[in-house]
Amino acid sequence: MTALPERCERLSVFLVETDRHGKLPRYVELVERARRAGLAGATVTAGISGFGNSGHVHRRHAVSLSEDVPVEVAIVESPEHLDEFLVQAGDLLEGLLVVRSPVRVVLHRQRSHSGPQS
Repeated sequence: MTALPERCERLSVFLVETDRHGKLPRYVELVERARRAGLAGATVTAGISGFGNSGHVHRRHAVSLSEDVPVEVAIVESPEHLDEFLVQAGDLLEGLLVVRSPVRVVLHRQRSHSGPQS
């Protein structure tokens, strides 16, 4: 992985935690594909409540085994790398809200990975 340029884009993918791709949650597969593609990183954030074009409100419930909460996968990367990734991950993105917006990278520290990856 190389340092991010100052001018990048943020890719935001909005879905629901219970969305699946095969046996895995779709957000897990997105993060794994971003890692395999050599992107700088990906972050998954779970929301408390939200709704999309269906109008159905998704929210965290106090007593629930499966969570029906909104989730965002965010990736900051160069536009060129995002273009390549969107082609590779196209099958995962069908039916989802995907947003790209310009961002300015102020600081990006690269870490050396000396131990096992988790």
